[in-house]
Amino acid sequence: MNVEQVRQLVAELKDKIAGSRVTKIHQPTTDMLLFRLWTGEQNLRLQIIAAALNGSIQLTEENYPNPFTPPRFCQLLRARVSRIVDVQQLNDDRVVEFQCQGGKGDCRLIVELTGRSSNLVFVDNQGKIIDLLKRQREGRLQLGTQYTLPEKRDESLGQKNKKADGENAGSEKDLKNQLMKLLAKEKKKLSKRLVRIEQEYRHQQDYERYQQLGNLLLANLHLIEKGTAKVQVLNYYLDPAVEESIALDPQLSPQDNADKYFRRYKKYRRGIEHSERRLAETREEQEWLEDLNYQLESAEQPNDISVVADLMKKSGLLKEKVSRLPRGNNQQQVVKELLSPGGRKVVWGSNSRQNDMISTKLLKKGDLWFHAYRCPGSHVLLKGEGGKAEFSAADIEFAAAIAAGNCKAKNDSKVEVMVAEAKAVKKPPGAKPGMVTVQQYKTLVVKPFSL
Repeated sequence: MNVEQVRQLVAELKDKIAGSRVTKIHQPTTDMLLFRLWTGEQNLRLQIIAAALNGSIQLTEENYPNPFTPPRFCQLLRARVSRIVDVQQLNDDRVVEFQCQGGKGDCRLIVELTGRSSNLVFVDNQGKIIDLLKRQREGRLQLGTQYTLPEKRDESLGQKNKKADGENAGSEKDLKNQLMKLLAKEKKKLSKRLVRIEQEYRHQQDYERYQQLGNLLLANLHLIEKGTAKVQVLNYYLDPAVEESIALDPQLSPQDNADKYFRRYKKYRRGIEHSERRLAETREEQEWLEDLNYQLESAEQPNDISVVADLMKKSGLLKEKVSRLPRGNNQQQVVKELLSPGGRKVVWGSNSRQNDMISTKLLKKGDLWFHAYRCPGSHVLLKGEGGKAEFSAADIEFAAAIAAGNCKAKNDSKVEVMVAEAKAVKKPPGAKPGMVTVQQYKTLVVKPFSL
């Protein structure tokens, strides 16, 4: 949010929530607080997010699942804040002060929407810092010290950065569109390949039929005259036996015609294993492309697009003629996490590299692994404690709902989700990032949840 947006927001909040009673305070995520308010006429929900990229303050109608035990900062606010008296913008900057009252007197909650340093600061009526949402080892904000305002940002610099961000956003959009077109072209090519392999595989399934025809010709060589195109024989493989016409090559001898059927029998029998392998590889590649396509559709950060571009380039799908984002940080981002109703950590990824890290490095004995059933999406872990996988039904449903809310079917009312123990999840040798096999699992149908 910029200064002008904060100014407008404060004017709106002063009108709507000043003097309201706080009925409940929740902390659904590490960066978010949700205040339930009663104005004397209606119930409102005030959402405060102190995140580096999307810090905000707004009235919302959204519901969020909450940890069974409220975090430290949330517990403090519940004990000290019972009413919001007024709302002010400080220093004509991106800092909002909520003047509050509670059982221990007047207090203030200060929201600093300052990018990477965004924070919530709780101070007493003398301006002394009681606690912080994000405690700091060093710097301006220390427990027990007098609160001081952050250095005011130069808005002209912000406008320059905004323009640069807009140019980068354009580049990101261009690259995203080109990657989507490449994936669509590759998916079409794979679909055609799959049809060809399936047709060949169906022919191969009838390999024993060619062995039977060869044997029938051998048993009836005396009936075959060279130069004929077919012969009528009694098919003793059927019960009861019936006469059948077998096609012949007039250019071949009777024996060579029989040998031709035996060669076809051997070729198709050997080809079954090859076709099964090609079918599995093609379907796996289709699944991988669908997963990349979903990651592009849901990409929120430039790094998510860059990860897909990098994977496509390494696999040979992305050629040099395709435009690229300016060079930047293409490293793995920190995976997302929440606490379950029972206080267990739930983590999930937003791209193939993060999913790969979750399923090959973070997944340990005693954890549970979740993924939308037959649908592109995030790998989700419900972390155990000390190797013990004893989870409540609420914990399992919460993690499953996150997997459902971070998949291609997230807009459906219900989604089927796989639940597996750590030992059942394996990454095959040579498999692409984010691709695993699950040897044993159960499924759970849940309502999707996402941040």
